[in-house]
Amino acid sequence: MLTASGGSGFRNIMASQIARHIFKVPRVICRIYDPLRQEMYTTLGIEAISPTAIFAQMLKEKLES
Repeated sequence: MLTASGGSGFRNIMASQIARHIFKVPRVICRIYDPLRQEMYTTLGIEAISPTAIFAQMLKEKLES
């Protein structure tokens, strides 16, 4: 398993792609900042987590309660 959660989203995805496709790491989790790209990473076999999307959902729930 590899978790890519450094400061740069582009470095995270590059490290994730190398791990997944060159080194055949079975599970790769990557932190991304652009939630619009999450579906694309999923199709590449990379689990993507977006703190931006998570925070937006939490904020929405707080505002609705």
